[in-house]
Amino acid sequence: MELPHDLLRRQDGVVGRDQLLEAGLTDNDLRRLLRRRDLNVVHPGVYLNHTGEPTSQQRAWAALRLLWPAALSHSSALGDLLAATPSSAQTPLHVAVDRHRHLHAPRGVVLHHRVDLVDHVLWNLSPPRVRLEDAVIDVAS
Repeated sequence: MELPHDLLRRQDGVVGRDQLLEAGLTDNDLRRLLRRRDLNVVHPGVYLNHTGEPTSQQRAWAALRLLWPAALSHSSALGDLLAATPSSAQTPLHVAVDRHRHLHAPRGVVLHHRVDLVDHVLWNLSPPRVRLEDAVIDVAS
């Protein structure tokens, strides 16, 4: 079975196990792709399509896929608007999830529980992020 290249392109080379299974791949296909190193584990059930260090965009997508549904928040949602904020492997990612979810954040990720997450996220952006006005207020507070 073929990898969903359009999905990988949209998500900067990051894909979730659930997405691969939904695209028609089987567990055997996943094991084969991992064995051949066509995919590499970033987090449990989250894969990257290369063996190098993930970019900041790939780190963001990997965290979101692990915690899905989730969105970038705070300074991570502002991205390039904060030129003074470096985006490196040492910079923590701020991720918003619904307030009722109890999750363990992976290393380098700061979780923020939000009321009505669905209404405060721009899901069409890549990667999804909270609305600009919400992110600015979060950073200012």
